[in-house]
Amino acid sequence: MGRMHQGSRAPFVRTAAPALLALAGVIAGRPAPAQQPSPAAAPAGEGVAAPPPAPSPAEIDLAAAEALRAAGRHEDALGWYERAIERGSGQVRAQALFGAGEAELALGRHYEAYLRFDRLLREHADFPALGRAIQRSYEIGVAFIEGKARRPWLCWQVRSPALGAEILARLVDNYQENYFDYALLLIGDHHFAEGEWRRAADAYLRLEQEFPDSEWAGTALLRRALCELELSAGYRYDDQPVRRAEQLLLEYLRRYPRGDRVPEARAALGRIAEMRARLYLDNARYYLRNEGRPRAALVYLEAVLRECPLAEAAARAPALLEQVAARARAQGDGAVAERALRLAGELARVRAAAATPSATGTER
Repeated sequence: MGRMHQGSRAPFVRTAAPALLALAGVIAGRPAPAQQPSPAAAPAGEGVAAPPPAPSPAEIDLAAAEALRAAGRHEDALGWYERAIERGSGQVRAQALFGAGEAELALGRHYEAYLRFDRLLREHADFPALGRAIQRSYEIGVAFIEGKARRPWLCWQVRSPALGAEILARLVDNYQENYFDYALLLIGDHHFAEGEWRRAADAYLRLEQEFPDSEWAGTALLRRALCELELSAGYRYDDQPVRRAEQLLLEYLRRYPRGDRVPEARAALGRIAEMRARLYLDNARYYLRNEGRPRAALVYLEAVLRECPLAEAAARAPALLEQVAARARAQGDGAVAERALRLAGELARVRAAAATPSATGTER
């Protein structure tokens, strides 16, 4: 389970050192404050506080970088941040990494900013403002997935949705934030677009399980159903993915009867009905024509009436039922012939009733 973090601020530079602040201001282009006369030396033994410790070189670098960034001189600030990263340690280095990431973002360099924040998250888990670093990494991941950010590749800057999905996946695996439901949705959508149905379904399922009250939970349920449907390439041999897809689609319609994606869910159910009708008709033809077994063919045609009578493919069933009846009579099996003709009539009535406008002018 990931770690929970709350963003916070903490001073990482000893601002008590006036010389440090004055130097940072001069570097940033601000005039140094006028020097104040030093107070008279206090008599010995009166308990005068010791002067603050002198800032370290890394703290001076960091103060200069922060002042430059505050002045909008982000490119100049990066050089000083780099010095602070190289010469500092602990929270000074952590703050320098964070500031460098912010400067890179301000310059529109998402990939370079990602490298800074990623190092910060990996090396400084005790950084007080870790929540802000997580959010920045999340924003960078979203920008890459949505095609709004680029990374260097040879001599070009290229889009990389895969990097965005990788960034978001690492975040949701290691941290917990209440906005990670959208991260999981984007991860699932990326894998869906790439035809990686199982990985997409796993991301959608995780969204449903970890954020059941999310506004994206219904979308995740529907898209998980579509993943199962896409996984049914071998439906002729294994219908379990189709069965799972059908159950998920029906669950979506039950839970979200007025959802924005109801038409998409109904269209997917219609697609399943077509697949199933074609499969049943193919099996019926095989038993009737290849093996001369009208009774076995009738079993599949009865399934058409029971499970998918309104499918477009089901319109071809009555003609096939007449062939079943003819073959059964030729074999002396009057019962099967009678059942086949009765089924053909019932199927025709069901389809005619569905096509007849109701009293309100809508179709049943």
